[in-house]
Amino acid sequence: MVRAAYLLLLTLVLASCATSDPAQDDAGDDDPPTFPDTPPDPEDTDPDGGPTGADDNSPDPTLFDDYSDEATLIYTDYGGFNDPFRTRLANLPTTGTSTYDGVLGVVLPQGDASVLTLGDLNLTVSFGDTPGAGSVEQMIDDTNQTYVGTLAIDGIMVNTTDTSAPSLAGDISGTLIDADTAEILIEGTITGDFFIGTDYLSGDVVTDVTVDGQTSATESEFVATSVPQ
Repeated sequence: MVRAAYLLLLTLVLASCATSDPAQDDAGDDDPPTFPDTPPDPEDTDPDGGPTGADDNSPDPTLFDDYSDEATLIYTDYGGFNDPFRTRLANLPTTGTSTYDGVLGVVLPQGDASVLTLGDLNLTVSFGDTPGAGSVEQMIDDTNQTYVGTLAIDGIMVNTTDTSAPSLAGDISGTLIDADTAEILIEGTITGDFFIGTDYLSGDVVTDVTVDGQTSATESEFVATSVPQ
């Protein structure tokens, strides 16, 4: 369930394939992705005559960039999501709730190709018998196309049958509308694990995506950090 290179999957691999290979997902390292700096343009100067540097040569950040940066920040803050650091059952609360903010990805088929969408994830997890819920809003893909609609997350339950490391699971569903007003029906599940007590969540998103009557199975991931209450 947990893959050490989940962030690479979010920001790189999922943009190029609609489904993932678990054997490949387990490969790779725990380092967050690095982005090369743009070298300053010596011909580009500020009013004082000095080079303006890389920032002025870079495109304005998009919402997709913001989501990617947020996921990178969460990953860097913790340092990686590996099995030895999963929260054990003895360290998990038995009552109360925890609220999370993060990023969730869904891969959408586009003809013979696919595109990665990222959205703002808000999630409430209950550690009692009451199911948790959440939503994913303001979704945008890596071509900077935005989508109208909200994905609902329902029925989130914490599974405590694994005494070594509990997990959570829930349903995700909703309809997105693209720039061509095409409806994209999404139905699936999310599963995840806790890290550092209840401070972090990381997990998988498995969906059936229907466009124009054609359904494709896709996989993605999510990452979130707890919000102080």
